Amino acid sequence: MTVRRNIYGTSGPIADTKGPNTKCAYFDGSSHISFPFNAGHTFGNGKFTIDFWMKMDGSGDIGQQIVNRFDASADQWYIGRYLQLPSSPEGIRAEWNFTEQIKVEAFFDIIDFKWHHVAWVRETGTGTNDVMRIYIDGDSYGTTLCSDQLVGTSGIYIGRMAWGALSFYIGYLTNARIVKGEALWTGSSSFTPPGLYDIYDIDSNTTLYCPFLYDFDDHSSLNLSATNDGVVLVNI
Repeated sequence: MTVRRNIYGTSGPIADTKGPNTKCAYFDGSSHISFPFNAGHTFGNGKFTIDFWMKMDGSGDIGQQIVNRFDASADQWYIGRYLQLPSSPEGIRAEWNFTEQIKVEAFFDIIDFKWHHVAWVRETGTGTNDVMRIYIDGDSYGTTLCSDQLVGTSGIYIGRMAWGALSFYIGYLTNARIVKGEALWTGSSSFTPPGLYDIYDIDSNTTLYCPFLYDFDDHSSLNLSATNDGVVLVNI
């Protein structure tokens, strides 16, 4: 039994149940979703996990931001599709500390119009040389070291760059989640990703959860209302 906010709007102890999640969000290249600032998205130098299921066909710009946060004074990070050069392999990039352009990348066939589970994890929370890692479909694809704090006072954007109408995502998204203070997966060993059709069990560390089953709001314990600009729900 897990105490969480029920996806159907009630709260309190409920039985652990799974899907089916039959819907997902579709971003058309000019749409996005945003959430107001909440301290639950200020990671500092602690552990965190950001994960989601995505599907895209390669349309649009080579840089497309899927989940991001921007604060000109302190906090800047994103995870999204990235292509270094036209001849470079396609992939996912997570970047922070834009001044020094610190990043971790995972190169794989992202434009195959298939569903992929993507996870970005800060494995340790010492604040010095912590491992940042990207997993694709349960496999470790890239790592780098991080000594930066991820702080700030800006909100979360899904589907475009936070500080301007740029880098729009084109594709499908479901089960987008942010977990503060916990690395759900660590190390180079493979794992079985949570199911595409599952409704996740939510605990107090989960500070954003968007299954996109019937609305665009946050179904974590924070219960944040989304501002939706043109994103639509479609069948998975």
